[in-house]
Amino acid sequence: MSIQNIPQIFQNDDTIYHYTTSETALLHILKDMKLRLSPRLNSHDPIENAKEFISYSGETDYDIMEIGSVISSELKKAKQISFCKNKTYDLKQGIPMIYPFEKYGFAKPRMWDNYGNKYKGVCIALSRNKLEDAIRNTALFDNNDDDVEYLNYREFSTRHQSIIWKDTVTNTFDYYLRHFKNRLFYKHKDYEMENEYRICSLSNEPFDYIDIKDAIIGLVVSDIGINEHLYDEFAKLLSRRDNLHFLIISFNNKNLSVQSYQDRKSFFKLIERKFKKALSKQKNNENKDNP
Repeated sequence: MSIQNIPQIFQNDDTIYHYTTSETALLHILKDMKLRLSPRLNSHDPIENAKEFISYSGETDYDIMEIGSVISSELKKAKQISFCKNKTYDLKQGIPMIYPFEKYGFAKPRMWDNYGNKYKGVCIALSRNKLEDAIRNTALFDNNDDDVEYLNYREFSTRHQSIIWKDTVTNTFDYYLRHFKNRLFYKHKDYEMENEYRICSLSNEPFDYIDIKDAIIGLVVSDIGINEHLYDEFAKLLSRRDNLHFLIISFNNKNLSVQSYQDRKSFFKLIERKFKKALSKQKNNENKDNP
C-alpha cells in the first residue's frame, strides 16, 4: 500500500492514536472496547509524577491551609491517558505542507520505541470528537480546546501560583482547583514531538475507563516481533464491528511502508500457493526419476 492509499480517515485532524502493548490491546482494550486511565503518580516522567507543590502567600490562616490541603488531596487522585495527534507543517509563506509519513501520529519511531513495546506493540486509531462525546457528563475531562502545553524548566517555575490569603474572599476553592488542574496538561518541551492530546480524571476510583466502541477507527500493528497468528487474533476482534481498518506498518532503513491486513493475507496466501505448487512439482519430478 503506497502512502496515497492510506485510508483517508487516518489522515484526518480528528484522528488520534494511542500506543500500547499487543497483550494489553488484545486482552483488554479491544476485548472490552475500553481504555483505562492510569494514576499520574505512576508516570515514567518524573516531572509528571512528582507531587504538586502548593505554596501560600499573605497572612496564612486555617481556611487557606485547608484549601491547599484539599487541592493537594484532589491532585493525588489524578489519572490520565495520552494520545498522539496527526500534524500539519506550514511553509514560511503560510501555505500548509504535509510531509509524507511525518504527518501521521501512527508513524513516529520514538512513540513506537517508548510506548509501543519497542516496536512490538500496537497503535489504536480513534476519533477525538467521539472520545470527547464519550467523556461528556462524566468525571473525565480534557483541556477543552487546548491540548498539552510544552514548557521549558523556567516556564514550569513561573507558572507556579500560590494560594494567596487576600484573594480567598473572592477566589474560592473551585477557582484554585481549576488553576491547579491546568498543570495536568503541562509537559516538558523535550516531548513536543509527541503532539499529545490528554484526558484526565480526579475521581476516587483506582482507575477510570473510557468507552471507545463508538470512537475506535482501527488498528496499526508493527510487523516486528508479531506473528501471523497474532494478526489473525486482532482481525477477529476488529471484525466484531463494521468498517474498522487494520494496517500493518513495516520499518527499515530505506523506507517506511504500510499494508492492509487483507492485502498482507492475500500476499501470504499467494506465496503459500506458489510454495505448494513448487513442492508438488519437485515431488513429481522425484517420482519420475525413481519409478
